[in-house]
Amino acid sequence: YQRRVHGDLRDVPVINLLDLRGNVMTRCQEQEGSRMVQARLASRSCTSAERQLLLDEMRASKGFITLMEHRFGNYVIQKLLEFGDYSERQEIAEAMRGHVLQLCSHLFGCFSLQTGLSFFDDEDAVRLVQELRGHVLQCIDHMHANHVIRRAVEVLPRDDIQFVLDKLEGNMLDVSTHVFGCRLVQAVLTRFRDDPDRLRPLVEEVAPNAVKLARDQYGNYVMQHVVRYGGRAYTDGAFPRLVARLGELLLHQSASHVVEKMFEYGSQAEQDALLQQLLEEERGSLVQFMKDKYANHVLQRLIDFGDEEQKRRLRRAMEPHTDVLSGQAQGKFLLLRIQGKWSRREGRSDDRGGSRNRKRSRSR
Repeated sequence: YQRRVHGDLRDVPVINLLDLRGNVMTRCQEQEGSRMVQARLASRSCTSAERQLLLDEMRASKGFITLMEHRFGNYVIQKLLEFGDYSERQEIAEAMRGHVLQLCSHLFGCFSLQTGLSFFDDEDAVRLVQELRGHVLQCIDHMHANHVIRRAVEVLPRDDIQFVLDKLEGNMLDVSTHVFGCRLVQAVLTRFRDDPDRLRPLVEEVAPNAVKLARDQYGNYVMQHVVRYGGRAYTDGAFPRLVARLGELLLHQSASHVVEKMFEYGSQAEQDALLQQLLEEERGSLVQFMKDKYANHVLQRLIDFGDEEQKRRLRRAMEPHTDVLSGQAQGKFLLLRIQGKWSRREGRSDDRGGSRNRKRSRSR
């Protein structure tokens, strides 16, 4: 609702903010007034004197926090952050000091704070985020604050968010299976993907529970990121555990996505180990995998991402059983891949023009 109401400012009447003198707080808390102020702030012709008037009246009425938490006023603050200069942003950052936990836990205040973290200079942003030390788990569990702590992980210098990683350590299983926490863990794994030493303790912690996480409705997203960014800690810890349970993972709605990522981002050795497990140890279940709606899709992706030798092995193993695919909605896509008639790049059969020509002939 928020974004829909205030997203398009093209048809808003043009005003001069100096005309709002003495009435800034009132107008910023009205829906149309807020939209007009936003449009003016985003205009190239808006002057520093106009922006300064807004800040002066907000300061005089001690209204910064009031607007940050207001349904319409928070958008004015966000536009000031986006289009203001360094000193104007610094004044807003100063107004936020001492109120960070309050703001990040508020439905509208969290928007202002997230925008601020994106536009403040590092020194101001870090000073604000330090107020969340000791409250990381509380923020993760909160429907609004979790967005703020995740934004901090995404934009602040990595040394200054180490306290978040420290708090995750020892809590990885609980956080990774949390509806909000799983998003934070994904952000951490992405942000530190080129720093395996910092990720190692977290990845090693999830390794014993790799199968449980892969099967979890939230944890599977974490495991997909572990597969992609976990490095040596993943290869030595989680990977062998996942391969050993490959059969049950292929048949599971959530875990099948993890298997797909294991092959897509795996090294040559990891891909070969997966195929060995699939075509040798799990060979007796191959027909079941071909018929299952989740495993079937993974088999398609194995052919898509495999090299020529891997494709050949997969096709040779499945060709004797292609009759089980007839009559199945998902079966035709695997069958086309087994027959070598599917182009992943173009997302359709390599029999160019076949379906198109049939459609044209019907229309004639």
